[in-house]
Amino acid sequence: MSFDQEFLTPRGLLIHIEAGKLKIGYYDVGAVCDGILVLAAAAPKDYDEIFADLARLYKDESDNEDLRRAVKAKIDARLTSIRNVSSSATATRKVLADATDEVYLAQGQLKEIGAQLNSDQIYKRLLDRFIPDFVQIALNVQAVNFTRGWISQLQLTDETRFALSELQKAVGAVAEIDMDLVSLRKYVEENTEPGPNPILDLQKGKILEMWDGLETEVKKFKANFIDTA
Repeated sequence: MSFDQEFLTPRGLLIHIEAGKLKIGYYDVGAVCDGILVLAAAAPKDYDEIFADLARLYKDESDNEDLRRAVKAKIDARLTSIRNVSSSATATRKVLADATDEVYLAQGQLKEIGAQLNSDQIYKRLLDRFIPDFVQIALNVQAVNFTRGWISQLQLTDETRFALSELQKAVGAVAEIDMDLVSLRKYVEENTEPGPNPILDLQKGKILEMWDGLETEVKKFKANFIDTA
């Protein structure tokens, strides 16, 4: 292709660089999904242990400080894992968002150029530069048409924007579960008297239901978006 594309190069290079970041971020989204699914799979066992200890603590072992410390340690371990995944998701989302914005801007600039390639002036410029070399004129007209078609079909950010939306939902869901655990830990610290088991059962059921719902949505997203690559 012999058409002089100097004016396209900076924008094309920017798209290439940012598209590379999008590709990395795309695979990082998969890693975040896997991290959430690992936490979801471990949730029944982890919470069975935590709430079994809580049942002992608020039944007849309310003065068992070793047990209280053990419960808080289990909650803290779970919180650490959740926050690691949440931090990873937030960082991945920022990379994707920044790169998507850059690509979107460059695509917009290129599409403006694409509109200019439809004008008669570009063909007059080619004639003035290459006449009477009609072979060069033909090659460059072909290059102009190819470039115009390539620009018109640029849609690099559409799927990424969908991924960002779904990733944001996952980050929000994980953060909500995080807050429930923080509240539970605070409850363990502040309440030293025996309490009713139904309250603990409701709390456990609520948290497990949230993990179950999140696991379902992440699997669906992964199957429809990540695993199709």
